[in-house]
Amino acid sequence: MRLYIASDFHIHDDDPPRLYTRAKEALFLRVVDDVVQTKATLLLAGDILDLTGMQPPAKGLAEFFAAAAPGRPLAISPQRTVSERVCAAAARFPETFAALGGLARTGRLWLMPGNHDCGIDDPSAVVELAQAMGIDAVDLVFRATFRIDDFFFAAHGNQFDSSNQTNGNCSNAGMVIAASLYHALGPALQALDVDAAAIAAIPCVRPEENVVSGLVHYLGDAAANRVLLAFVKLLEENNYFHDWSAITTWVGVHLFPGSITRERVRAALKDDSEVAAMAKSGAEKILAGHALIPRGHALPKVVVLGHTHELDASPSYVNLGTWIDHVRGLLPAELAAVDRTLPVLIVEGEAATLHDVRDLVTKDTVAECATLWQRGDAAISRPADRSLPDDNV
Repeated sequence: MRLYIASDFHIHDDDPPRLYTRAKEALFLRVVDDVVQTKATLLLAGDILDLTGMQPPAKGLAEFFAAAAPGRPLAISPQRTVSERVCAAAARFPETFAALGGLARTGRLWLMPGNHDCGIDDPSAVVELAQAMGIDAVDLVFRATFRIDDFFFAAHGNQFDSSNQTNGNCSNAGMVIAASLYHALGPALQALDVDAAAIAAIPCVRPEENVVSGLVHYLGDAAANRVLLAFVKLLEENNYFHDWSAITTWVGVHLFPGSITRERVRAALKDDSEVAAMAKSGAEKILAGHALIPRGHALPKVVVLGHTHELDASPSYVNLGTWIDHVRGLLPAELAAVDRTLPVLIVEGEAATLHDVRDLVTKDTVAECATLWQRGDAAISRPADRSLPDDNV
């Protein structure tokens, strides 16, 4: 069989941030056409919808705005069900959903829930998703992991990230911080007249805690400390902190607010700075049969993960990166080093090649696009940075 794989599109509704853009949609529709023309199958390996990013924090948002951006009234988005968020994303990108429906109708689409679209396979969400695609719910196929014989194995990758494991429950620390960054910190910084490019980059920062270190550059010491204290209170209110860190954070916030410094906040946030290394280590465990492979089953030769937003590879492992811009932090030098590649993996037989489909602007097929990695290579070949015409739309 011929299989195309991509992950981490983070399709959103009409509200900012706009991570999956019209320009990216146009290229994705070209990918779908290629899948159809080659009689292939498309596997979307998680975080295709950004359901966590469409849901504001459940508690404390009004208090955060009052403390972080006093005197600047900010709107609070309503809480919505998973089905309502699926419907909102589909309303913004109906062509994407229709194209996926065409594949699903012929049995050529598989979906893998990630941590940002955890719950997309719940019965009510499946009905909404199928309606948005113009198909019957029975046409949708979900897989927690995916494999082809003894050659290929794919998982989203959040299984190896303690902050974003789902394990039957979509509530985790990653969900809380995503909701707080999108719906609290971003709007507050906009009200404080922070540079628009920095605000737009907030959801693109991986690891997410790197957002903290850039705040003083835009706000100055006093305002940055005020925003950080309010941000920690918001996270604490929504049960982001646990165990000993919960106790020390509560004491700092409620009894000694002067102790809440940038360094302490950065240290208290879940340390995902090694998430790419954790994913690679997880891939090695899969290859050795120590994770996700049932005992007695053949070991795969190639493992594919997403989730980290960082392109990564070894001879038998490749990470799919993301379709949203990937930056390491909010400082100007970090914003200048944005990664805009749009990776799609093609697997056929025992061949596997990762391509940058930004080249579909001038190329006819995915296979003609620049090759980032192929089976047996030890590293990703990183192309020069190139923006699409309407990346912010």
